[in-house]
Amino acid sequence: MPGDRGSAASAIDFQSYDAIPVKRRGAGESEEEVPSMQSFDELRSVMPAWAADNLLDSERMRYRLPTPIQKHTVPLALRGHDVMACAQTGSGKTTAFLLPLIASVAAGAEAEAGGISARSNAKQARRGEGLRLSKADEARVRSEGTPAMPSALVLAPTRELAVQIELECAKLTYDAPAPPSGAAHWSACAYGGATARPQLEVLAAGAEILVATPGRLDDFLNRRLVSLARCRFLVLDEADRMLDMGFEPQIRKIVTRSGLPSAEHRQTLMFSATFARPMQRVAAEYLRGAAHTSHVTVGRVGSSMRSIEQRLVLAEGGSRRDKLELIRPLVVPKERTIIFAGKKHVAKWLCAQLAKGGTTAVEIHGDRSQGQREAALRRFREGEADVLVATDVASRGLDVPDVAHVIQFDLPPTEADFDSYVHRIGRTGRAGKSGRATSLFVPGDEPKVGNGALWQPLARTLHENGQGFPPWFEACRPRSAQDPRIAAGGGVGADGEQLVSGRRKGASANRRARRAALAAAAGRPPNAGPPSQGGPPASGSARPSTSNGRRPAGGDPPKDAPRDDLQWHGPSQARAAGRGRARAPPRIHDDPTPLTRQQLLGETVFTPSSPSPWPCRPAGPGPGPNIQP
Repeated sequence: MPGDRGSAASAIDFQSYDAIPVKRRGAGESEEEVPSMQSFDELRSVMPAWAADNLLDSERMRYRLPTPIQKHTVPLALRGHDVMACAQTGSGKTTAFLLPLIASVAAGAEAEAGGISARSNAKQARRGEGLRLSKADEARVRSEGTPAMPSALVLAPTRELAVQIELECAKLTYDAPAPPSGAAHWSACAYGGATARPQLEVLAAGAEILVATPGRLDDFLNRRLVSLARCRFLVLDEADRMLDMGFEPQIRKIVTRSGLPSAEHRQTLMFSATFARPMQRVAAEYLRGAAHTSHVTVGRVGSSMRSIEQRLVLAEGGSRRDKLELIRPLVVPKERTIIFAGKKHVAKWLCAQLAKGGTTAVEIHGDRSQGQREAALRRFREGEADVLVATDVASRGLDVPDVAHVIQFDLPPTEADFDSYVHRIGRTGRAGKSGRATSLFVPGDEPKVGNGALWQPLARTLHENGQGFPPWFEACRPRSAQDPRIAAGGGVGADGEQLVSGRRKGASANRRARRAALAAAAGRPPNAGPPSQGGPPASGSARPSTSNGRRPAGGDPPKDAPRDDLQWHGPSQARAAGRGRARAPPRIHDDPTPLTRQQLLGETVFTPSSPSPWPCRPAGPGPGPNIQP
């Protein structure tokens, strides 16, 4: 079980968690203000007794010592702060937000102003005989169109993750008394891809905590089957994944236009293993101001666990059959293995091929019905199948105990999708246990086949987690990719010689040093560049510019700048010369100033004492461009 450090947890290395750096900023940044939690026993004073018993009982969930994300986010959330948290996959994020959520719901259900009356008979509710509401409550339920008015909402991107969160919630509320609000259930789950009637039957009896996917919840809200008017606690789990999957319109509608209390009147928690910067900006719209929001980062954003041994296998051909022959020796009988494929039809084909070879395999992807997906997960959890072949629908939050090996048959297609790599390998090595992750790497940049674009993030991930590179992987490095070992101050290969990227970096540094020395000797700024062909410009001879700081069209030089006739060729003159247009002979005059290009081309002739030939550029504040002063 996650969090168990008892006798059954001998394979769990929790020291790897204790060594992970944690960064807190915003509200509660100082641990003196909000101390971190060192043991789950500390929650007995703030959690309902039944929830603490379920959490700590040796016959139930068997939690003892918290993971880093739980140490910091649970106390912050219990203090009432909004939390935006990011931690490696498999680090206990689900429990980190369920504990303060249940504590808040249990403490506020009786005292909630305007809530549904608690005068319903709990025994009748448990027998399924429905709720007894006061007349005021009946009128409000009738106006809302539904008796389903949860006090807490958890949004998740996939059906499997939503079902798993609701299962953890059911474990924590096991054997709990009926909710004081009169609801028949502590938790309910709503997700698409399945018949809505059983979900609606549970919601009709009332539920304090609703776990839902955005699409199904949006449908229930549009049909006035659910009201969020009582909701005082909002959780977005795998928030970046929901936004990345295109759920942003539904989430924005749920949060801002569905009756959900505003950010100032609710508590919001956001959890994920990765938070891309655009996602952070969008997610921050749903949180309160900096004075009430805490940001917690465990390790580097988007990093993977050091407890996972990551391997790369060269797949030169790149075809499905070539890859199939490579993974056959990697599949060990009686060892739980998840294989990720990039496409649904590939997952189906791969499952069939493994079955032909005598391997018991099941599949999960978008073409399977919800019943088929649940049956496949059940067989895999119970050990009836050794291999689960899946697409990215199983890469987020899915917690199957004792997965020993994750194989990526297809790596993510682009660098922008590299977050999927982190989530996929996170299906193993969960809760401090060790695990293996093997990925088939196809060299080259052929669209939809080659993985050359992933070289840089793969190298960075391997380096950050103390894992070496296979020799062939270094040979596949694209020219534009930077070796992370060089950036970190390395520079020596396995044979003791300096790596090529290090030589390139050193050569660039030498060139910059030479340019800086030449600029200093010439009395120029370091980045001013070499002097022009016609010698250094005269004092006060800066290039002309318009009011927006750009050079005027044609590239005309300042009136008193000595230049030869070729250096300041503008676009118009270059085009004229290219078409063979005859030039007018230059005018000869007695002024000692060297002739400018305009003079040589027969254009406006001026001397240092002549008025400026650029009437569109006033000397000081005045009319803008193209206005005669």
